[in-house]
Amino acid sequence: MTTTINPGRLTFIAAKNQQPSPPPGLLPRDKFNDMLHGLEPVSLLLVHAPAGYGKTTTLADRLTALEAHTAWYRLEASDNEPGRFAAYLTQALAIALSGSGQGTLETLQTAGYESLEDCLTDLLAELPPQDEPLYLVLDDYHLIDNAAIHAGMRFLLRHLPAHLTVVIISRTLPPVGVAQLRMQGRLLEITARDLAFGADEAQHYFENRLPFEVSRESIERAVRRAEGWISALQLLSSSALTSVEFSDFVDQLEHGNQHIFDYFDELVGQGLTEQQRTFLLRTSILDRFNAGMVMRVMNDNDGQALLSSLLAMGLFITPVDNSALWFRYHPLFSVYLRHLLSCTTQENQHQLHQRAADAWLDLDHAEEAAKHAIAASDASRITRVLTAHGRKFFTEGQFTLLQRCLDSLPQDIIAEDPTLTLLRAWVAQGQ
Repeated sequence: MTTTINPGRLTFIAAKNQQPSPPPGLLPRDKFNDMLHGLEPVSLLLVHAPAGYGKTTTLADRLTALEAHTAWYRLEASDNEPGRFAAYLTQALAIALSGSGQGTLETLQTAGYESLEDCLTDLLAELPPQDEPLYLVLDDYHLIDNAAIHAGMRFLLRHLPAHLTVVIISRTLPPVGVAQLRMQGRLLEITARDLAFGADEAQHYFENRLPFEVSRESIERAVRRAEGWISALQLLSSSALTSVEFSDFVDQLEHGNQHIFDYFDELVGQGLTEQQRTFLLRTSILDRFNAGMVMRVMNDNDGQALLSSLLAMGLFITPVDNSALWFRYHPLFSVYLRHLLSCTTQENQHQLHQRAADAWLDLDHAEEAAKHAIAASDASRITRVLTAHGRKFFTEGQFTLLQRCLDSLPQDIIAEDPTLTLLRAWVAQGQ
């Protein structure tokens, strides 16, 4: 894609090329020091996570602590104009490298460029061939949706001098050739899993912010419920006035919190299509899902495309494992989505659970199938699961699940089925 950059007078907002100041009481994230200090030569350091994980704050603080040489470009939606993007990117490097890029800035004002790639070619030619390591930080890159700029970044990443590392901070996975860089060993990623607070960090955080003591057990419960999501822990620290309120707040997270619901309302209300919103509601009944499971529950062959589109939006959807084929919702987001589902009359929840039960049974995941059959209050599906897998449930000691299945069946169905009668007798004897 070719986009002409027309000449024009350049006026810069200084703050857009300044490193953000740390907030008061910032917790030092020392665990990132080794990762950044011993960084192998890579073209791209990608920091991507949903909102509220402290991406910018953490990187700015650690790069400062390590006395790293940086150039900053703080992006906003208006930077989708290629000429503006090129100008601020060049200005960031000109500030960091004592004037390198001035020729490119002059050309941007007087003659313009046939394409962003031409502009970046001039900029690369002006960079010193050898210098101390430099981090070019592009903050809030998720606000960029211009294909020409993404193509320009791919070009830049292919031709970087060895001393320059691009740092992209984003809520989404940017389309700048990440997969290829990963395969080539030229990418380092920091994700939500890395940025989330562990119990030790959370304890230090609460000790510095709360005027009362909180037990280690309460802190560990908070970290588990929020999965280390920093914004949720910040809300907890600002809302609880006593240790009892702290504990009560943590318990409430399992069932939902209105302030967190309000936050997710804003997030889900921004740029989602009705089809994407339907996807979130219908799949919220699942503890984990892949593209095939999504299509079965959604009853929609576009499930893979919908899943990909939502993953690209940086919502609270995380891989279950390193295969990146199975996903789940962040537990607080899952609670929120299930709350929305319970408030709508447009979705037949029994039918959704029936589809899920059938899909899991076809995959030979009997436990998940049983749970959804119970949620659907579907006696025939529960019977089908127990007939095929009831003996395995018993021999594996899954008495609670087996009892839940039997309790969900009418007594006359159990009495008329020898297998169900035997299972009921085994459970009674086992208890």
